[in-house]
Amino acid sequence: MHHAVGAQLPALLARWDSEPPAIQYALACLAALYPHHAHPVGEAIADMADQFDGTRPGAYLNLAHALVRGQDDEALAIATDIVGWEPDHDAALLDAPDVPAAVKASHILTRGALRVLSTTR
Repeated sequence: MHHAVGAQLPALLARWDSEPPAIQYALACLAALYPHHAHPVGEAIADMADQFDGTRPGAYLNLAHALVRGQDDEALAIATDIVGWEPDHDAALLDAPDVPAAVKASHILTRGALRVLSTTR
């Protein structure tokens, strides 16, 4: 499944400018899971994060942007901050041994981004 989604992602990201903000948000989070495909929208993700600065979506967009840039330690720091104020996350995951920082941060992004999308209408 991961490879199938990755294969479709470039076509989805090519539609970025024609999509509404909620879909752009979902695409930003998806792009973070496939950073090798995300280059075309990297700055758009940063711009969107700036627009939503100080909000839950903005925090997850900052996390997505760090992952897109390959800044795994920064992504983990952002994920750790999110876990501090988002009670539904399992903080123990962040301390899991032998799990790369990007994987830990991606897990926090995926769970949180889906929650934000499900509560935004």
